[in-house]
Amino acid sequence: MVACRDCGQATFCSAHCERQARQDPAGHSPAVCRVLARLDIHGLSEESIVTLRFLVQAQALFMAAAHDDAARGRWAAFAGLTGAADSKARDSSDLFRRLSTATFSSQLPQLAGSRPFTPEEVAEAVAKEELNGYGIMAPSGPEGERRIRGTAIYPNASLINHECLPNVARMDNFDAPEVPAPNNTAVHFKALHDLPAGEEFTQSYFPLHVSYPVRQQRCQEQYGFVCTCPRCKEESTWPEDDEADSLGEEDTMEMEAEAEAASGEAEMMGEAEEGGEGANAGYIQVFLLKYVCPQADCFGTLVPTQPGSTVQECNMCGCRRTEAQFLADLEAAHSQDIMAAA
Repeated sequence: MVACRDCGQATFCSAHCERQARQDPAGHSPAVCRVLARLDIHGLSEESIVTLRFLVQAQALFMAAAHDDAARGRWAAFAGLTGAADSKARDSSDLFRRLSTATFSSQLPQLAGSRPFTPEEVAEAVAKEELNGYGIMAPSGPEGERRIRGTAIYPNASLINHECLPNVARMDNFDAPEVPAPNNTAVHFKALHDLPAGEEFTQSYFPLHVSYPVRQQRCQEQYGFVCTCPRCKEESTWPEDDEADSLGEEDTMEMEAEAEAASGEAEMMGEAEEGGEGANAGYIQVFLLKYVCPQADCFGTLVPTQPGSTVQECNMCGCRRTEAQFLADLEAAHSQDIMAAA
């Protein structure tokens, strides 16, 4: 690891990574470094510190766009993202004050047409980051807990809409030794199962195991919409204390039918994607067993290692599972439900 020798606020995986970041106006350029060195982060939460550092880089890109064509294109992509400050947005006045103080005290050179953010632009940048930012996960903690190392903006990826029974999952290479920096910052999406031509890609903004009330709350508070996907429509009819792993006799029969169809997965998935009878309690449980990583406290999403492969890989921990292992897990869950219903 290589720490920045100037500001001490950034650490890089290698000297090559540091050199690349210093050449990027929105990375760790000299201007960004000087502002970071003067940031007042006293009394801020970890989340606010991350947001403030993001604003430093966003402002640097905005200022560079006044005289650099490449930066102008990148800023236009960010500015075009959904997200405008409104009365429900969190107060960003303190962040603006801290950003402005650090910017002016760093005595950045004033290039023609270049200027720092206004309070309104800070509020809008924060809103765009909240709606479009992706959490960059760190390796699991000592007890297997999920940890986030930061956030990133991927304008194209943010165009993929949310659904609680998604058909694609995000993959990244941040910790892949075979992918050198800076190429390890790219993300890509893999289909969970075969998709018919013309089918819209959908991703889940949350881990798949998250409960219906929590999903609804986060969709409304963080993203500003009410999710009415097939899974939410089905789960909205369940008692409040009901869970997908607590099925009645009728739902257990549905699960049996879904289990029989599990090896013919493409047909089963196709029915649910149309919003039909596939999104019942039995189907939802099979879906979660199929695609939620079985490793304790991981909650990543399993995707085929290759198109058509019967081996799945977790997008979080890298755990692999075969189709035979999934069917064994499905049979075990089915047996437990029969015992619980007896």
